[in-house]
Amino acid sequence: MFVSVVIPTHNKAKRLELTLLSLSLTKQRYPSNKFEVIVVDDGSSDNTKNVVAEFINKQVIDIKYFYQENKGRAAARNNGIKQAKGEVIIFLDDDRLVENSFIDQHIKFFKGRTNKNIAVLGKRMNLYISRIDEDFGEIKKNVEKDIRQIFKKGREEYYWRKTKKVFQMPAISWIAFTTGNVSISKKVLFDAGLFNESFQGWGLEDTELGFRLWKNNTLFISNEKAVNYHIEHPRDLDKRKEEETRNHELFYCLHPELPVKLFRKYVYGEISLENFNIAISGEGNLCGEGETFYKKGNILG
Repeated sequence: MFVSVVIPTHNKAKRLELTLLSLSLTKQRYPSNKFEVIVVDDGSSDNTKNVVAEFINKQVIDIKYFYQENKGRAAARNNGIKQAKGEVIIFLDDDRLVENSFIDQHIKFFKGRTNKNIAVLGKRMNLYISRIDEDFGEIKKNVEKDIRQIFKKGREEYYWRKTKKVFQMPAISWIAFTTGNVSISKKVLFDAGLFNESFQGWGLEDTELGFRLWKNNTLFISNEKAVNYHIEHPRDLDKRKEEETRNHELFYCLHPELPVKLFRKYVYGEISLENFNIAISGEGNLCGEGETFYKKGNILG
């Protein structure tokens, strides 16, 4: 089974270099002639192109580079999907290091399965590596010397820890669909309509696609052995909040339905995960008379 690892990137050349280095260094257990890495450069103004060119020249792994004008992460991922040769797509962000079993752990769920309408969500860990810009040379040496020691510093990502219980809650399992570490059939993505490129800035473009996948009866599977490590970085929290608020409004505009309404309440701490699940699965009415209930992707009415 041929696999495409799709990495969208924008002005993160140093972090992308560490990501590609981890894919090369760890010598993936999955055969090197059965996967490709597709880097979609979303209008970077740094030396991203040169970083990727160095890896292409080394020919350790099969890397393809595509440049586009800055259109956002949704558009970059869609471009990567369209360029991909793989039957299965693994989405990986440009600031994540991977274990040597990373690809193999994702793909094992697709092998021998007739119905490939599944999404495999891998475990996400956080790495706190300070002064990457100032100390990049030393950090790169440490990654090359013993990447396993770097991994030992990882801590479970907050959103993963918060939401991983949803894999036992089919009515809301779609909220775990975040694209920093997920694999899915290329055909299933096209059937769902790919990412909505109206989402700009931070957040929700992957969750909105996850909601559409759920409505198409996609099964969401957790695999904590398909782990990667997110290199934390500074954020403009005011800008992120503004973008997240705008994208929540767009999400609800696209899907003015109870699950999306309650998802926002959950995100902002107004209801618990358990109560969110109860309301959507039809086990109880937390929202007053006349609301619509859903279960396993099918409208119950």
